[in-house]
Amino acid sequence: MKERYYDRYRQMGARIAMYRKLNEITQEQLADLADCAPSFIAQIEVCRNAPSLDMLFAIADALGVSADKLLEPVPETFFLRSRAKKKP
Repeated sequence: MKERYYDRYRQMGARIAMYRKLNEITQEQLADLADCAPSFIAQIEVCRNAPSLDMLFAIADALGVSADKLLEPVPETFFLRSRAKKKP
């Protein structure tokens, strides 16, 4: 993953997590639907790994959205809210 695209990959991971949660499926279920390992889905969602184009299409199909929806920007406030929810 190229450093200069880090923010785009982070936003893509956030979109994947958002659509997964909207579909009320786990990372394991999404991995089964997209034919990959659950750990790979987890890595994509937290921007530790990037999917190939083929895998991006498989994830989009599994989530019932077009691939371009996964590439749309996420407002920076999304990340602030996500961090706030994790605090006890």
